[in-house]
Order: sequence, then structure tokens, then C-alpha cells
Amino acid sequence: MLDKEIIKKISLYIDAQYPVIHLDTYEDIRIDRILNKVCKEYEVYEYNSSNGLMDFKKKACIKEDIKDLEVILDYFNKLNPSILNGKVLVIKDIKQYFSNHNIILKLENLVKLVLKGIDFKIFLSGVISEFPEEIKEYITTVKFRTMNIYEIQEVINNFILEYNIEFVDNHFIEELCVLLKGFTEYEIENVLSLAYVTYGELSYKVKDLILSEKINITEKSNIFTLINDKVSFDEIGGLHRLKIWIKNKSIIYDEICTKKPTEINIDIPKGVCIVGDAGSGKSSFVKATSKLFNIPLLKLDNMKLKQMRFNKGGVKYRIDKIISYLERFSPCVLWINEIELDDKYFIKYLLEIIREKQIFVFTMITSENKENQFKDFILKKLVDDIFILEPLNEKERTEILNIHLKKRFKDINNIDINYISKITEGLNGVLIEKIVKDALENSIIEDKENINTEDIVEIVNYNKLK
Repeated sequence: MLDKEIIKKISLYIDAQYPVIHLDTYEDIRIDRILNKVCKEYEVYEYNSSNGLMDFKKKACIKEDIKDLEVILDYFNKLNPSILNGKVLVIKDIKQYFSNHNIILKLENLVKLVLKGIDFKIFLSGVISEFPEEIKEYITTVKFRTMNIYEIQEVINNFILEYNIEFVDNHFIEELCVLLKGFTEYEIENVLSLAYVTYGELSYKVKDLILSEKINITEKSNIFTLINDKVSFDEIGGLHRLKIWIKNKSIIYDEICTKKPTEINIDIPKGVCIVGDAGSGKSSFVKATSKLFNIPLLKLDNMKLKQMRFNKGGVKYRIDKIISYLERFSPCVLWINEIELDDKYFIKYLLEIIREKQIFVFTMITSENKENQFKDFILKKLVDDIFILEPLNEKERTEILNIHLKKRFKDINNIDINYISKITEGLNGVLIEKIVKDALENSIIEDKENINTEDIVEIVNYNKLK
């Protein structure tokens, strides 16, 4: 399954005497499972900041009174080189010690022993983007990719067999695979167990529970919000040119999902910039796109992005943190709203990395700024197109009125929609929806079963006076 290719790669690195192997993941349980398989013939030690030095396989503390990494590295450096033969040291949480020059020097000394032919292996784990210069050249990174839909389905099917669950709808399993995209194997098993214990079955009942868990995982990123407010294009009036464009992109996306892009010689859809006034339907359109593509919608938190500027680690560290989450949830829609001038360089750099790594992230940038600030996004091929939303015409206002009136009233025969669309000239979609909502509230307050043209005209005039 998912681990086979990683086990094969690490085994090759071990046989080739690579001195330091970096396991680029936060999944400790998965690391332990893989290293138990590739290091069967070795005596394995583990260091973590909570427990100090441990027997890796037994998970038992060796030196309970010593939790200082510098002291432990000094201990290994002082051992007779022959004693180091056949041993492995797994260091977790090392990133927090990169500023400690003594620790880096002692680690470098251990590496030099390995380079002299000692059969001693060093593993570093954790999501680390930049290593100290002293040890950088000795480190080989193994990337841990997230599970694809087929691998997720295999985990679900194994769970169903293990718990002898008699009936699970196949269509629901397909939806569940999409919903669980971005979860680790451990997280999937946990959330399926929780769902089964809670409901006694795996059915559509469990979707809210799983979604709640997914929101929790997204919040750990401290930069993204998972948006689950799905909107259909049938609920959005106007924007016809943009709708046709996005539906064509969804056809390309579906084709890529079933075939490799190289087989059909086509680029992965990159995204779009949508520029328009407040209330023009940009947000609803983004949500509807997520529903059309049937992939998660992650919104970049602008405030958190600003806070990240003052965090330690530099731009590359911040980019790597964002990329690691996008890789987890890919394919996904990334929503970036209102890029400020100070953030523009950062966003451009982020999108360049996404394109270089060929992560399936469909980027949707929304803005009220009609200045031509996104032209270079097209030139650098960071998005596919830019759409400038014009004020609603009469036909579009009629369409929006129809959508919201039919959604809220059983009978709209007494309403002259064409007349209402004329007198709402200059109003955007949000204000038109507000007028219909106000009409509904008034009908409830006045205990009126149906409303007429005059009822809505009165609200329109009131809103225009405000």
C-alpha cells in the first residue's frame, strides 16, 4: 500500500550507506511502523524531547534522568566506533535545536564517523524545510506523500472487513473517500472508529462528524479555514461567462482525474482571479466551484498570514508550512481574498511553488480592487484567467429575483418581476437577496400568505433611501 514505496526507498538508502535520512512527515506512528520494518537487523534508539533516550522498539526509557540532546549526542560520540556498528539513532523534535551550535557540531561529528565506514544510521523526523549548513550536505530527505483516493478506499474497506460491517453503500464510500482526503491513515482509522461507535453503522449520518474532525485538522494549520458552506450554481444569478468558463475547467479536471495529464497533454487547471464590487457574487461563486469540482475549499486567513510575517523561520519556512497542508488536502480549491500590496510577493511566491510541485490546487483570488494588479499573475502562468465583474444588467437582476423569490415563496404570480428588475438598477446580488428576505419577514409579521409587487416596491424604495 502507501508505505511500500517509502520502505523500498529507505532500504536502498541504508544499503547505499547514506549517513543521515530525513523522514519528512509529522506522522510518528507511521514513522515507527516503517522503521520497524527497515531496521529489523539493527539495535534502534530513539530520542524525543519528552522522554529523552529510548529503546525504539520497546518504547522504554534508557536514561530517564537525561533528556538533554547535547548530552546524549556526546554519549554516542564517546562510544568506541566498533560499538556503534549495527545501531540506529532516530532523533525526533530536532528542529527546535537547530539554533544550538554545540548540538549541530556533535551531530556532525557522528556523521563523520558514519562516513568513515561505521555501520551506524541516523534518522531525523519532522517537517523540516531548512537544515543548518554544517550538516545540510549529508542529509537525504524522504517525502511522505498523502494517500490518494484509492488508498483511502483500501483503508475504509479494511476497516469494514475488520469490524464485519454488513452493509455500506458504495456511493457513500466514494463520497467518504473525498471527505477523508488529507487525513493520515491513523486519523482515518480513528475517525471511522469514532463514527462507528457513535452511530453503529457507516452511512450518511457520519458525514457531519467526519467533517467536524476535518475542520479540527485544518485549524491546526493556523492559516487555513475549511469552508463547508456549499452553494450550487443554480443559486447564483448572472455571471454566465464565468460559469461557462469554470464548468469547462471542471471537465478538464475530471479528465485529469481519470487519466494522467501527460496522456492527454494538457495542463492542470491553475485558477482564476475574480475582480468585482462587494456583493457581486464572488464568494458564492468560489463556494459553488468547490461543490462543482467536489473537492475541499480552503480559505487563506489574511490576518494569520500577516501574523506569520513576524514568526521565526523566514519566508521559506512559512511557505513550506502552507505547502505541507495544501499537499495534504490536494486536490482542493484555495481561496485567497483581497491580496494586500505587502502580501502580493508572498502570494506570488506561494503560487510559484504550487505550480513547480504540480500540486492540484485550483486557486481562486477574489478582489474588489479593479486596478490591473493581477496582470503579472497571468504572465507568470500562476492563474489561467482574470474576470472583471460588471454591474448587473436587467436580465441578470431578473434571474436573481426569480431564484430568491422561488426559494422563499410558494406563489409569486402576483409579482411583476420584470418591473422589479427595472427599479433595482444599480443594486448588486446581495442587496437584491436582502430585499427578498425583508419581504419574507414582512409577510410573516403581517401574517400575509402571498406578497405582491407593491410589497417589494416598498422595500426597494426604503433601501434606496438608506
